[in-house]
Amino acid sequence: MNGWTVVVDLYSCGSTGANVGNSQTAILTVNPATGAPTITTQPANQTVTAGQTPTFTVAASGAAPLSHQWQKNGANISAATSASYTTPTTTSTDNASTFKVVVSNSAGSVTSSAATLTVNAVSLAVSITSPTNGATVSGTITVSGTASDSVAVTLVQLSVDSGSFSNASGTNNWSFSLGTTSLSNATHTLTAKATDSSGNTATSNPVSITVNNSSGGSTSTVDWTTAYQTITGFGAATAFQCGSADANGECNGNGNPWTTQELNLLYDQNLGIGLSLIRFKIEENGSFPYNTNILNAIAKGAKAWGAPWSPPASMKTNGSIKNGGSLQPAFYQAWATQLVNYVSALKNTYGIPVYAISVQNEPDFVASYESATYSAQQFHDFVLNNLCPTLQSVGLGNVKIVIAEQAHWQFDLTTTTKNDAAANACVGIYAAHGYYSPASVFAVSPGQELWETEDSDLGAQDTSTGNGLYWAQKLHDYLTIANLNAWHYWWAVDSVTTTGQGLLNAQSGTLVIPKRFYMIGQYTKFIRPGYVRIGATVSPVANTYVSAYKNPASSGHVVIVAINQGSGNANVTFQFNGFTATSVTPYVSNGTLNLTQQPAISSAGGSFSYSLPPFSVTTFVTP
Repeated sequence: MNGWTVVVDLYSCGSTGANVGNSQTAILTVNPATGAPTITTQPANQTVTAGQTPTFTVAASGAAPLSHQWQKNGANISAATSASYTTPTTTSTDNASTFKVVVSNSAGSVTSSAATLTVNAVSLAVSITSPTNGATVSGTITVSGTASDSVAVTLVQLSVDSGSFSNASGTNNWSFSLGTTSLSNATHTLTAKATDSSGNTATSNPVSITVNNSSGGSTSTVDWTTAYQTITGFGAATAFQCGSADANGECNGNGNPWTTQELNLLYDQNLGIGLSLIRFKIEENGSFPYNTNILNAIAKGAKAWGAPWSPPASMKTNGSIKNGGSLQPAFYQAWATQLVNYVSALKNTYGIPVYAISVQNEPDFVASYESATYSAQQFHDFVLNNLCPTLQSVGLGNVKIVIAEQAHWQFDLTTTTKNDAAANACVGIYAAHGYYSPASVFAVSPGQELWETEDSDLGAQDTSTGNGLYWAQKLHDYLTIANLNAWHYWWAVDSVTTTGQGLLNAQSGTLVIPKRFYMIGQYTKFIRPGYVRIGATVSPVANTYVSAYKNPASSGHVVIVAINQGSGNANVTFQFNGFTATSVTPYVSNGTLNLTQQPAISSAGGSFSYSLPPFSVTTFVTP
């Protein structure tokens, strides 16, 4: 408006209204505001943990330009001349500091009120959870534990007998492979140290271990008194592979029902490998195509649990059940209700009790087929506010909630839920997939379970002994390093591809039974639900890997599984501690044998010796 020219046209009165001339020209001049600054939004108090960097902000009005000068405890801060100020990394000495800002212009200045900074101390802690204090160990053991802090834990290290610290793998859940053969047969002390992103350190309580390696290094001590995790079971999935589909391409009937032979091989403990869990796909279209397989597995003693691949298209941000997309918050309750109704129908209409329900399959993977993504916060909100109370409201509070089933063995999407006591209490099972992932520790709360819920060979079908040993080793590692309660292969039967995605393959019309089926079966057939993993010298001889399990309801029933990855026989003595058994019966899978029973061996003296065949898995079973 500055510089506008104003002219008034003048007209006479009367009917003609003739123009009688113009007024003088007037020019409008607009001067800028001349007032001093005024604070419109004062800086707010901030509370942080040492190591964090808070930001203070002010808003002011007045004639431009406005200049700012921030002060800490009354003294100007160099280069702090913007409307906001972010502090350097805070320490405990910054606690109770005050921050204010002087805002100036050509007409004057004004000083804001002081904002107080509260700096809380860090809460860095580290602990050793395995082995337990006083444990007797030998061979190569895995030392593992947890670390936590209000800021990021960047490093965990382990020291033996107050010596130098060596780096462990992982941070919040960490592990360290310790070869005890380099230590004397005596008592030794383990100490862990954690370092956070602010440079703070903390050490664990020391853990005392007794090393007992035989002179030949060929004895595996099986210790009934050292107990680890309880086994829920082993399983595989029935999903996709349908004879009919709806307009979205989603299965709605004939979900690849297994033959009697396939069922018995998979879920019968006497005729097959005795799987004890069946994972099924929850169809968002409300169909139940896998009920035949589920009911047949349950009849063999298995527990059933389900996972959705996507909410309905109408509830998602991308309007499709495919190609990712997220559940819209406005439909959280509608989807929770639909999931619970699905579980209720399985129980009440079809006679299928559901042990657990997953929130989402692979929420960190956008697939061209049915898929959906969740953030850590979305998992937290959906579980705490919708799925958990909805299950409880209809009397299904015993159905365990599973999160987050990420595509690899990682758990970052569970953090927000795990760190909230109320949300964590809703979760019964923390789970992830094992694709291309080594085993590592992930700590869960008492009463919760840790599951690996999917893994397979995505490449061409490999029926070899080497492939079987790979899967036996991976299962051993997840049981002894991750300490998981349940492990799953992907498809139980693959009837549509020539890959290794199934434990069994029926694509050609002729059933193919790869060696991995039998070598995985060396565990699943004999380690039953409710068994407890117990202490065992993991690697008594080079290239051997041993784990052991007990039936806690018995007085001495033990299952020992030993892998020999070497090209020659491995002579091992198995020494019993805390139990007795008159004999053990070996079962062997190798290049020529498939879960083949061998003659019983006497163990009346509290031990037995056995020559493990090359490239084999052997399971020893006591009466």
